[in-house]
Amino acid sequence: MCKKLIVFLMAFVFSMSVLARDNGLYVGGGFGYSLGDQDEDELQSIITGAGATGAVDVDDTGFGWKFFGGYDFNQYFGIEGGYVNPGAADATFTLTAPVAATGKVTADLDGFTLNGTLSYPINDQVGVFGKVGAFFWNADMSGTVSGIGTITDEDDGTDLMFGLGAKYNFSDTISFRGEWERFADVGDSDVDLFSVSVQYNFDLP
Repeated sequence: MCKKLIVFLMAFVFSMSVLARDNGLYVGGGFGYSLGDQDEDELQSIITGAGATGAVDVDDTGFGWKFFGGYDFNQYFGIEGGYVNPGAADATFTLTAPVAATGKVTADLDGFTLNGTLSYPINDQVGVFGKVGAFFWNADMSGTVSGIGTITDEDDGTDLMFGLGAKYNFSDTISFRGEWERFADVGDSDVDLFSVSVQYNFDLP
């Protein structure tokens, strides 16, 4: 995973340094609300299927943030990459039989994105855009059970990501973005990020 991310970063930085000689280069950052689709009933069925009795509660909403950079080849087509942390998801459970126990499982997700962008300018200040590409993700997981202790694990992969958004050009160099992004089938779960961002344009196309 680390080797893949290093290669990705080197390639992206090199391409940005070349494109910076022309116009269309931008960087930015933002934050927002993340939402997963972990099925609580599915987790409950795992407990029941193991012959245990208990309850599970899932919290897969939280705070997400990101940094990004990209290049617009023209007013319609571009490329964008970045780092995104959609936040962590928690599942707490309480067992009543055959033994009494409580526990918590946490998964903290982050990764790098690389995608193509398609934009449509409504006027000189307002535009809409879409994106589709890849999410190179890593998930750090930990589980704690009362009376037993804590175990940790890690998972990674590459999956599809896509999104839609709108942009407002406050000036020639500053733009504001609002967007929705979906990171699909990440560890068998979809994660959505609704965010607002500030973008610095080195030179609007």
